Amino acid sequence: GLLKATFCIYRPWIRDPRIEPYGDAKVSASGYSFPSGHTMYITPTMGGVGLWQWKKHRWISIVCFAIIPVVMFSRNFLGCHTLEDVLVGCAMGFVCILLSGLIEKWIDGGQGRIKIAEIIAVLVAVACVVYYLVKPYPMDYLEDGTLIADPKTLISDCFEGLGTIIAFYCGRIIEDRGFDFEKEMHWKDRFIVAVIAIVPLFFWREGLYPIIKGAFPYLGKFLHYGVEVFYAIVIVPWVMKKVCKKLEKA
Repeated sequence: GLLKATFCIYRPWIRDPRIEPYGDAKVSASGYSFPSGHTMYITPTMGGVGLWQWKKHRWISIVCFAIIPVVMFSRNFLGCHTLEDVLVGCAMGFVCILLSGLIEKWIDGGQGRIKIAEIIAVLVAVACVVYYLVKPYPMDYLEDGTLIADPKTLISDCFEGLGTIIAFYCGRIIEDRGFDFEKEMHWKDRFIVAVIAIVPLFFWREGLYPIIKGAFPYLGKFLHYGVEVFYAIVIVPWVMKKVCKKLEKA
């Protein structure tokens, strides 16, 4: 989001009318083009899992690494992004992996560092939100009077990121203090808990979240992934912990 807001580069079909996006790609691709958000999401996600599993399950790593160029190609093929968009998105994704690893090592190196990391992360995120709100944006209009790219879409997405970061670090502190991951559940019990955990997540995403977003757009965006991240980091492991205790007593 910071890069998108800084460079404000329009989508390929806006810069060159000869480009015609495939299917409904134009509808789903909102905001600015550079860098590719899909590539930035998939690179640290699949790349992180790939690096994590490299020594244990090499085939999982290979599959994860293969997914990244497939997604990059798809964004070009659909006409949503240029080659520069996906290449920079991929590079920034790996930068995120590197920074995450360095931050985690620093946190593990001393007591109380997780709180310092949380404060810094929240301050940086808030600073980004202020930057998004006060910076000027290009206000170019189509012939029908609509904005080519509405900055409000980008600004709402920045509140989404702010909520995610706050939820992650708050959940990280609780997780670090309250859960013992040395005790592993049987895969059948993990599967049952995972299936049950999807139900409230579904009701949040398809039910409550659209209502909140409709009434309070920025608040809805702030809570969107924040609720899901906190749910995944704190609530679900707490349920698993309770299940483990009951299984031990049984």
